[in-house]
Amino acid sequence: MSFHGKVVLPKLSKLCLYFLLILLSLLIFTNATSNVPQITPKTPLHEATDVAFDKVVFSWSSSGVSKDYTYILRVGKTSNPPALVYDLKTTTFTLSGSLEENTKYYWQVAVVNKKGEIIYESPVWTFTTKKLKPEIKEGVLVWKFKLDDQATNSPAFDSKNNILYVTAGEKLYSIGIKDTNYILRWVLELNTSKDVKEKWLSSPVLSNDGKSIYVTDKFGTLYKISSDGKILSLNLPNVNVYSMPAVSKNDSLYFTTTNKFLVAYESNRIAWQQELNYGTFLSNPVINGKGNIVVTDSSGIVFVFEGKNQKWAFLLLKDEITGNPVIDSKDNIYVLTMSNGLYSFTYDGVFRWNYKIPNFTFITPVIGPKDIIYIGGSDGNLYSLNSEGIPSWKFKTNGPIVASPIVADSNDNNSNNNSIYLCSTDGTVYCLRADGTLKWKYNIGSPIYLSPVLSSNGLLIVIASDKNIYAIQTASKGLAKGAWPSFRGNFSNSGRRNDL
Repeated sequence: MSFHGKVVLPKLSKLCLYFLLILLSLLIFTNATSNVPQITPKTPLHEATDVAFDKVVFSWSSSGVSKDYTYILRVGKTSNPPALVYDLKTTTFTLSGSLEENTKYYWQVAVVNKKGEIIYESPVWTFTTKKLKPEIKEGVLVWKFKLDDQATNSPAFDSKNNILYVTAGEKLYSIGIKDTNYILRWVLELNTSKDVKEKWLSSPVLSNDGKSIYVTDKFGTLYKISSDGKILSLNLPNVNVYSMPAVSKNDSLYFTTTNKFLVAYESNRIAWQQELNYGTFLSNPVINGKGNIVVTDSSGIVFVFEGKNQKWAFLLLKDEITGNPVIDSKDNIYVLTMSNGLYSFTYDGVFRWNYKIPNFTFITPVIGPKDIIYIGGSDGNLYSLNSEGIPSWKFKTNGPIVASPIVADSNDNNSNNNSIYLCSTDGTVYCLRADGTLKWKYNIGSPIYLSPVLSSNGLLIVIASDKNIYAIQTASKGLAKGAWPSFRGNFSNSGRRNDL
């Protein structure tokens, strides 16, 4: 069967012809551009900042680039950067040691075909290199400030707001620290006694937000002072406070009294009090990681309270407890005694070990990372023990040590690089490495009886017996991540074990 005749195509409307033309154009365009190279940056990203200038990895992804093609990498300080590398076969290039710090750079990638013709140029991207930190000169005096009276207790430091609080005589000083400068914010005179010999204030203790400061005078008055220097009210009728208060996470206060009571102060009132009438005096209370209160008395008894209920007590026969208890990361308790050195107990009151210090000491120990313990002795030695009571090293100064050291961070999260700052009555500040070797020292020339603090910009604040506050530059930026790395656990003097 055959068919004879003409094939007649239907007439297309103008609208159909229009869409056919669009489709044909798209097909032609797709075919024409399917092999056009495309380049997308990976590193450094466009407008990246803080890029290391000593070693920069340039990398990009590509599509539509033949294996026979090569790349040109352009890098410079202008928006039309010059060629840095020709004939690159890969999509990555590492540039070492050629860039400047804190500088904006432009970079671009070009594609070259087999004929040596540039057939594609990427957009120009930018990045800025990081600013080189100036070399820190450690052990250098930055400034000093003269107090009107002799400071008799260690200072406190508000690390959030960079404010130093110092008690001297009957005055509380508030000193702001910024960079390498200081400003005297205010001085509050409490006028507790007209007798010069009776002028005495405890170490300042800060609330958790730093807005309240607590100090105790020699006559049992506990003062609450705002961060702008105003005295606030405390509802403590007929209570003579003996100790520095410990501050809980919810800002409850725990302190001991001259008539040997342990008192809990919550919500602006006395919540409870327990009589502990055994020894001559009670220590400053401390708070462990579970929120329990630990307090000792001079007769050799260690008490642990869970709320107002006594959890357990341990009597150290014929030994007087000196200093204040401290807590490690497992809530083990450490106390110093007059005759037999350092004792350790578990959280539940089980005796762990005793380390006999060669000479009498009454200085509160500190505990750094890995629960390493540091104790200053009247023989001028700083002793380092592990959490099992095994000594690892000691460092000799030229005078008795009567101030707790501090364990500072390493800035690289490596506890082996932590620093220990130690003040001695020989008038010298020592910076020790974690292995007990000397890193540097600074001679003040006057005996130092108080524990130092450390500002967030690395200034070690030391108060000497010549009434001067010394600010000494260090490479540290704060306390180490230990359970109890300073006199009262932290620079707020809260007497609370740190969360780890």
